[in-house]
Amino acid sequence: MSEPPENPRLILDLYWSSADERTITTAAEFAQLMGLDLLGLYVEDEAVHALAALPFAREFRLPTHEWGGIEAGRIADEFRHAAASAQRLLMRAAETLGVAHAFEALRGDPAASVTQRSRHGDIVLFAEPRGAGDRSTRSFARLWQAALSSPASVLLVPVRLSRRQGPIAAAVTRAHDPALRTAARIARAAGENLLLLIPAHGHPTRDEVYGAAQALGVNERRIHTRVLRGRSTEGILHALAGCPERMLVLERAMLSGPDDALFAIAAGCGAPVLLLDGDVGTSVGAG
Repeated sequence: MSEPPENPRLILDLYWSSADERTITTAAEFAQLMGLDLLGLYVEDEAVHALAALPFAREFRLPTHEWGGIEAGRIADEFRHAAASAQRLLMRAAETLGVAHAFEALRGDPAASVTQRSRHGDIVLFAEPRGAGDRSTRSFARLWQAALSSPASVLLVPVRLSRRQGPIAAAVTRAHDPALRTAARIARAAGENLLLLIPAHGHPTRDEVYGAAQALGVNERRIHTRVLRGRSTEGILHALAGCPERMLVLERAMLSGPDDALFAIAAGCGAPVLLLDGDVGTSVGAG
């Protein structure tokens, strides 16, 4: 007998979000909405442990404002405490919503661990850093790039969520676009309308898109369209102007701009952006 397929997961990096109850709750809500298991991943940064083991390493201590040696034992205790706290928050949020969940604590490179633990069909959730400088730090940049190069899709949640209800939007470049399939399934699961952004010229046509969405079980009255006049941040935001969308779904090939385009789109529309890769469109919200 062949092994049953593994359920896709929403993966939350708890090294960055260990004390952020809002992010953990948001992750559980999206896992429930999209029919995914929730995996909390806490990686003790091996580089920090290595630094603490160096005899000449020093740290600036508050509130005494004095320099002193780094205590490896204290660093290890702080990691364990943070992991335990994150696990409790994750379990509480997931159990409240009835979401299947798991937690892993390991030691290594946080960026590499995303690639090693993810697989096709998974989604890695990123909460946009609250501080303007946090996103440019080397550790966050490495983690972000690792997620983009992994087999998983990426869900970026902006600092300010403008709404928790509204249409599920998708930028569509062909009738069988994974973004259309995924957005349609999420819209059905959420009981929301489906908003499809269609190129101004060429394919797919409005009729083709309507037909594809109806074939996926979306009622015709719940399908709406808008014209998309370019594969750019500005083009996408212009198409969404005035729309109270709950989420935007894009295929990874849709973005031709710089790596930070996704942050600009999420911040501009005040809604999470799901950037698809692999075969996620065949699994998300299938239940």
